[in-house]
Order: sequence, then C-alpha cells, then structure tokens
Amino acid sequence: MGDKPMLAFLNTTFQTCLIQGTSAQESGLKVSAEKQQDETILFYRVDCNDGRKCLNISGEGKKICDYLVFYTKNEDSGEILCFLE
Repeated sequence: MGDKPMLAFLNTTFQTCLIQGTSAQESGLKVSAEKQQDETILFYRVDCNDGRKCLNISGEGKKICDYLVFYTKNEDSGEILCFLE
C-alpha cells in the first residue's frame, strides 16, 4: 500500500474507535460495504466517549456524526473519508 497519510492519522488518533467489519447499524438503519480484494474499508464509531475525546469535543448537547468511514484502493494514493449520521 502506498503513502496513506489519512489512514495513518485515523489509525493513530481513532484507534479505540475502530469497529470490526465493514458495516454499521444504528436506530434501525444499516450501512454496509462489500470489500474487494484490493480495497481497504474501515469503520470508526466516533459518537461515543472515546470518539468525542479523540475529536476534543466536550460538553453536553454537542452533536457529531455517528461514524467515519475510510476507503482506499490499496495500490492508489487516493483516500476517501465519509461521514455517516
């Protein structure tokens, strides 16, 4: 895999927020992705205590998205970050 600065950042900053697999479910809705052999897809749950700490968000009532989803093709330098609410 080539140089992936966003992936390095996420793996360091949101290590405790990484969830297993390539799907997330919340309030009866499910989002999933089928990973191909040459792809990396990672789901990070950020609307939790660890996620808020990583994002330096404190205080009651502050809203953030539920998940961050990272996508890249392993042999490509491009990186995509999606926000799920």
